[in-house]
Formats: sequence, C-alpha cells, structure tokens
Amino acid sequence: MDAVRFEEGQKALRHILADWPVIPLIGIDQPQLFDPLVKACLAAAPMGKTPAIEILLRSEEAMPDGLKEIHRLKEKYGNQVHILIGSVIKPEDVEAAAHAKADGVISGGYSGRVADAARQKGLPYLPGCMTLKEVQAASDLGYTTIKLFPARNPNAKAIMAPLARTDVKTYMLDDAHTPEGLTICATPSEVLKAWENGQTQIILDPAQSDLQWQVDRK
Repeated sequence: MDAVRFEEGQKALRHILADWPVIPLIGIDQPQLFDPLVKACLAAAPMGKTPAIEILLRSEEAMPDGLKEIHRLKEKYGNQVHILIGSVIKPEDVEAAAHAKADGVISGGYSGRVADAARQKGLPYLPGCMTLKEVQAASDLGYTTIKLFPARNPNAKAIMAPLARTDVKTYMLDDAHTPEGLTICATPSEVLKAWENGQTQIILDPAQSDLQWQVDRK
C-alpha cells in the first residue's frame, strides 16, 4: 500500500508540474497576499488547467498564522488550486503541510527524513538536489522528478549529463544554460502574455519584480 501511495504522489506531482509550468513563490510571512495570488492565478488559468503556487517556510515565527491561512485557502478553493509548501527541512514541516491540507512539499536539499515523512503522509515530494550524488540517492528511492537547487546551480551541466539515459527529469533555472525559445519577462503580465502566445519556457526576472518565479522547463 505504501508503494502505491508513493507512486500516486509522484504521478500527482508530475501532473501539477505539467499543468502549471510557471509556479510563483511567496513567503509564509506574507499571508495577506496568498488569496490575491491565488485569484490572479485562477483568472489567468487556461481552461482545464489547475494553477499552483509555492509557499516558502522561511520564517518560523510566521508559520502558525501562515499555515492557518493555507488551510483556509484549501477549504475555500479545494481542488481549484494546488498549494505546495517549499523550503521544507524536517519531518515536522511535512506534518504541518499535511495538517494545512497542502498538495505537496518541496525541499531545497534532499532529505531522507523528509522523504519518509512525505511517504507516510501520502504527500507528493519534490526533492531539491545540488550534486549528482544527491540526485542518485533520491533516484534510488524512486524519485524521478527532481529540482536542481540553487536555481543557478554551477554543477547543473555536469549533473544532467549522466542522467541522459535515465528516466529522471530535472528542473533548473540557469542563465548559463538557457535553451533556445526561453522568454525572459519583467512583470507577471508579461509572463501571462507570453504564455498566451504559446511560450511555456518563461523566466520572470526577479531583479525587476516583486515576485520570484520557479520555472518548469520542459
């Protein structure tokens, strides 16, 4: 049963990433912006697509109020939006995410303890990896969708080369390895315009914007 729940979680994660290629990030200490962000994503969502946002656990003090707001949003919007909890570093964070009815958890680094907790809770888990060793450790446990972290990972090219013959799919944001067809935007409205024109590989330049964006680069 545990293996079935794990595979269901992995499928759910792949569906989320495929459905919503541009995921906005927001800190747990900005709960007043969660609802407006969800509404903006819902307004921009193409028919049949479910938007997703990632809320980062980067303030211990703000977590109680932020998690209550996440729970309220899930009660309000249900399956209309996927809410992922990022910057997860310990099993207690997974427990808090599950209690808030989050749709999945993301970590900056791969953690076996976080992975075990996510499996037990049946939550999709997107592990972040900095090295090939971490990628292989996650892959050995069945994770085939992995986030390269940090965004501009200097080891990205070296990490991805040996994975060419595997079913591991990595996601990265790196100016030095920008593929053809990538669109760089300065505002959310430019992102939406580019997306409407059929461009799915988009970066919102954080230097010119109030929001940071994570990109699912297919």
